[in-house]
Amino acid sequence: MAVAIVVHGACQIQVGTGSAGALESLGWTIDGPDEEYEPFYGEVKGDQNGGQEGPPIDWQYFGELVHLRLEFSRFDGAVFQKLQAIERGGTAGTIGTPGDLMFSGGKYTRVLLNSGVSPINFPSCIINRAQYSRRTKYTQPVLEFTAAGLTDGAGSLVYGAGGILYNSSTS
Repeated sequence: MAVAIVVHGACQIQVGTGSAGALESLGWTIDGPDEEYEPFYGEVKGDQNGGQEGPPIDWQYFGELVHLRLEFSRFDGAVFQKLQAIERGGTAGTIGTPGDLMFSGGKYTRVLLNSGVSPINFPSCIINRAQYSRRTKYTQPVLEFTAAGLTDGAGSLVYGAGGILYNSSTS
């Protein structure tokens, strides 16, 4: 692949809040989505570098998360409310049950960052933060998700190897 300037273009955000998890349009971002990839590692100590007191001789991979930050200028308020209801037992504005498991309890959603150049699909996301302002000028809600590779992309839970963190599926 050649070195080039990459322009992803406008990005429509679609989420799995429709009937049977079908994709619905949440809206369009301002300046595109932000993705932050966070791998998890553990240090492997060894006598080659002084044992427990020395630096690691290797690192062991334990999985990865992706943090998404989406800021909107055009959005569907009804879909926004559906997203907020997922984690709260089905009703936006009510507190969910403390101690609920998000993935085992089915309280996650699919998020598709659908730009024309390179769509990226995160099948297993939970909402970390939702910011909504009621200003006199246009509203700019912000949603932050964490994507985890805990499903097979078709909704079945997979713990460990085989889970899909992201892919390019748009269907």
